Amino acid sequence: MLSKTKIRIFLIFLERVFKNGGAFLITIMIAKYLSIDEFGAIAYGQSLVQIFGVICTFGLNGIVQKKIITANEEEKIYIIQASMILQMVLAVLSILVGFLYLEFTNESELNKLISIILIFGLTFKSYETLKLYNEAIGKFGQNAFIELIASTVLISMLLWLLMTSRSAAIVCVVLAFEGGVSLLLYLFTTRKLKVFSTKIKSFEKVKELAVNCWPIFLNSMFGIIYMKIDSIIVAEYLGVQGLAQYAANVRIIELGYILPTIIMPVMIPELVRRLGGQDGEFRNILKLMYRFFLGAGFFFVVLLAVLGEYALKSVFSDEYWIDSYMMIILSVTLIPVFLGVINTQHLILIAASRVIYYRTFLGMVVMLILCLALTPKYGLHGAAVARLIGFLVATFSLFAFREGRDVFDLMSNAFSLKEKKHGIH
Repeated sequence: MLSKTKIRIFLIFLERVFKNGGAFLITIMIAKYLSIDEFGAIAYGQSLVQIFGVICTFGLNGIVQKKIITANEEEKIYIIQASMILQMVLAVLSILVGFLYLEFTNESELNKLISIILIFGLTFKSYETLKLYNEAIGKFGQNAFIELIASTVLISMLLWLLMTSRSAAIVCVVLAFEGGVSLLLYLFTTRKLKVFSTKIKSFEKVKELAVNCWPIFLNSMFGIIYMKIDSIIVAEYLGVQGLAQYAANVRIIELGYILPTIIMPVMIPELVRRLGGQDGEFRNILKLMYRFFLGAGFFFVVLLAVLGEYALKSVFSDEYWIDSYMMIILSVTLIPVFLGVINTQHLILIAASRVIYYRTFLGMVVMLILCLALTPKYGLHGAAVARLIGFLVATFSLFAFREGRDVFDLMSNAFSLKEKKHGIH
């Protein structure tokens, strides 16, 4: 069992390295070959895509994976059909909302053009359902292979385009099509499922998923807004150059996000299987996870505080550098991010999804207010402080909600050297 778990973690590690490493290489290439204004415009467009993309994903990921794990073979096909149909419809809605937003804002023509091109990439978002299916049945190696192929194709095309045309618009067309490459590869590798050749009986499933997912959708919407609203406000007050500097620093910090995305896909099926069993097993696994991610968070904070400046200057030009305080402030956000990933899944598993969007909404409001208050006066440092406080509020405000107090108790136990006797009930 242990060796099988280690293999799965290694395969997920490879997949995340190919995906996140590829994305980071692309960021470096864009910063190297395009101007700081174009880099800032692309960062702005990507922030909008992530915000409007929440409509497209609709909080499906956690619910769909849990349903696939517990469903029989026939039900799995219907769940996949329902999820992909729902995501395709929502992708169209996401694109329309994005167009309307850009139509009624006073953004530059460059910002609008790049944002519109990138938003079109949401049409390929449904591939994530097939990726979740592979994770649910343990095909982590297949996911790693697909991400390797998709990243290689994308990086090769971008490198050629950046060295020849250096057109930001053409680069964004390739970035938008990244999901299309992944979708084609996942459809090919899961063709035996016959998802589209099987008679569609999923319209009831679509309704069921929509009803189950709306609390997660609200959480995802508030979550993405509070993770990206600082970038939008920085662009408004400090322009695309200021956003480019801010985005470069954040990109270094986001390399740490790879850790929870490696561990959680392996642990979620184990937690789902133990949820109906003895309460002690479920609680003990979560306790270990909280402590592990807390320790990992502190490790990454120290690592990035020491090496963050060197890393940034190694991959970006000097015009992207602010100072070491900026990197330290942003690195501390990894602690609430790591713990927040676990307690989000924890709340989903114990059917307390409502608490997720309450606490995330609270974090979003705090960050929005602080960003508007601090960014005009303190610039990028003010935005970084607002980001940190917003993340802390979203992660640690669980105690304010009755259904979240037991989760907060178990999470806070990770900070204590003395074992607490009470826990999840």
